[in-house]
Amino acid sequence: MLRITFIFTLLFCLFLTATGFSQEAASAQDTTASEIGKPVSKTLIDFADLPDNISIDKWTIKLSGYSDTPKGRSLSDLKLVNVDSSKIKNGKTFNKCLGIRVNFEYSHGNDWAEIAPVYPISVFYMKEGQGVVRNVGPIKSVSIWVSGRNYKNSIEVRMIDNHGKYKSINFGHLFFKGWRKLSWDNPNYIKELKKRDIEKPHLYPQYEPYLKFESLVLYKSPQEIGGDFIAYVKDIEIEYEPAILEYESAVNDEAEWHILETEAKQSKDAEDKRLDIYFSGSTKEAQYLKDKKAQETKETK
Repeated sequence: MLRITFIFTLLFCLFLTATGFSQEAASAQDTTASEIGKPVSKTLIDFADLPDNISIDKWTIKLSGYSDTPKGRSLSDLKLVNVDSSKIKNGKTFNKCLGIRVNFEYSHGNDWAEIAPVYPISVFYMKEGQGVVRNVGPIKSVSIWVSGRNYKNSIEVRMIDNHGKYKSINFGHLFFKGWRKLSWDNPNYIKELKKRDIEKPHLYPQYEPYLKFESLVLYKSPQEIGGDFIAYVKDIEIEYEPAILEYESAVNDEAEWHILETEAKQSKDAEDKRLDIYFSGSTKEAQYLKDKKAQETKETK
């Protein structure tokens, strides 16, 4: 009898323990689940608010095909222009934007113009919103504020992720007048959590995945004869879910191991070496070295 009582008591204790564990685990899962599936929207780049090292005067326009001529290169230009946002219907308020002039050759060819900073945007030097967005998980949408002038030419945004892979998004033609927010919705984004595969990403040491701006590309439509083409762009925004959710830890991993700091320094040094080689012997080498020294002085302060 005592033996039977002991067994029942043991089973009851095990049941209480398992129930408590399940409740704690469920609570933890509920907490995590409540944070999953909540996209945030952040600015990738605002052309009206760029830091000095990638100011508009340090950007170039690369032309292709028949348009890549001395005339086309000399007439194509970039600059900041004034905006009277009170005349923008259902838009946001801003007073500056990027003005783009591209002189395409008179033809029915498929020429393009690539607009990019002379020095590729560095994820190590730039803050968020200055061409970089960090901790990027599933992307829900990408949008661009652009003003068209009833041309059938199209606009594309090119980005690079932390693995060095290109992500190109074409927003279609600019066959409209005035400002519009053109958006691309990711067809592979799964909104309903119950339809997703359950994944538990590694926490430490994992470098936050990022996206950085690479270039804007304007494609000439073969339906357009050519000549001067004008467009205006304010900014690019990304709507995404954070890849790594914030969590509280009793131990500061990075303070103990410095793994991410070491990897970041190695990647930064490799990036600097690539740029040193790229600009070595070029006409832009002197300006590159001057800007690099100014950046290093700024970091040491």
